[in-house]
Amino acid sequence: MRRLPLSVVACLATTLLTLTTTAGPAAADPDRDHGRGLEASAAPVRVIQHNTDHVPAAWEFAVQQIEDLQPELATLQEVCRPWFDALQAAKPQWTMAYHPRKKHNGGANNPGCHGDDIGEAVIYTRAPGRPTTVIDYPNNNVGGVEKFGLACVEFLHRGIPTLGCSTHLSAYPTSGGQGTQPERGPQVAAIMAHTAPYRAANWAVIVGGDFNLTSEASNVGHAADMNLIMGPAVGGTGAFHDAAQLELGRRLTRPTTDKNRRIDYVFLADTRTPWGTRGVTMSYEDSPAGHHLLKADAVLLRTAG
Repeated sequence: MRRLPLSVVACLATTLLTLTTTAGPAAADPDRDHGRGLEASAAPVRVIQHNTDHVPAAWEFAVQQIEDLQPELATLQEVCRPWFDALQAAKPQWTMAYHPRKKHNGGANNPGCHGDDIGEAVIYTRAPGRPTTVIDYPNNNVGGVEKFGLACVEFLHRGIPTLGCSTHLSAYPTSGGQGTQPERGPQVAAIMAHTAPYRAANWAVIVGGDFNLTSEASNVGHAADMNLIMGPAVGGTGAFHDAAQLELGRRLTRPTTDKNRRIDYVFLADTRTPWGTRGVTMSYEDSPAGHHLLKADAVLLRTAG
């Protein structure tokens, strides 16, 4: 497939994102900024993914991990807006974006966000001022109580144009479903639609988040939605592979929560990290939250796969 100019990608992205709430400038040009982008030497990009469960200690743990490990990209969920605002003020050298999902009061054991927004955050640690985009998915629960969506940042990893996004999908049958969430399939479809022009232009695309979907193909309630994002190598019709799947060479991998569920992922588009790519690793850290913190090192090929 002929590689589209990045200016065309910017136009496509603008046309697609009719639900954009904030958007940055046009995508960076790797040929201008870092020599020949497709000829640049590739090295693993490090990603931290964590759902903090709106637990202050888990947020502090995640921020400390970012400080210590210096990943290029961090994708975080159930983040209280004041936490995000304070970190953004303290780290002007980073590029950050936030997608507010709903107002959150918490409970007796965990006050949560004290009535402020809870949502998803994405962080790029290498430079300020990178283009960011925040969107609501077109299909959410009845009454719009929760507005699920994406927070994304565009950056260059050693000259390779890269899109990194953080998301959280529906967890409960908020639209009247029993055991499955009718809005979740369209949410996955929205991820595929949003990333399509980037993937068509051979960008690396990384989506981290709590998908509230298990990767087991036999799970009747989840498999149809998960297959929309997973690539053909693991039984899906999509274009992504989980970092853990790439490392282990199979569809179902270890749990990511204290309740032995596998619902948290670092998904990598097959444009720059196709099935069979070597050098992808995934590790897990215990956290004060009910979710483990995920650490993925993923090779991005210097030319599209």
